[in-house]
Amino acid sequence: HLAVDVLIGLEAQQHRLEHQRPYAGQVLDEGVAHELDHRLADAAQAAGIADPRSINALALWHTYLVYLVRQGIDASALAKRVGNVPADVLRTLSHYAPPGGSRPLSGIDFTYPALAV
Repeated sequence: HLAVDVLIGLEAQQHRLEHQRPYAGQVLDEGVAHELDHRLADAAQAAGIADPRSINALALWHTYLVYLVRQGIDASALAKRVGNVPADVLRTLSHYAPPGGSRPLSGIDFTYPALAV
């Protein structure tokens, strides 16, 4: 629950900060991105992950994209759900799409399993 609490708290602070940078297809405040990455790395270290710095907001974003694409979400629905996805990322993600093509949104589970309680 730490990651969810951190995301919610930092999202509330985002609009107050001035310096912004592109981050995972979105514009995210530099301070927010740094703080989120720091807290995620701390949580990963506490969990005993061998390389805690590899757990960051961008890695989680990519992991969530792969999770959705493997279920069959199409590019348009993906963009509506997570924001702009750069073309090069979409090309890479296409390798994870199921053989049957896209599925209706009603067949997509948007709750990442690690966050389900």
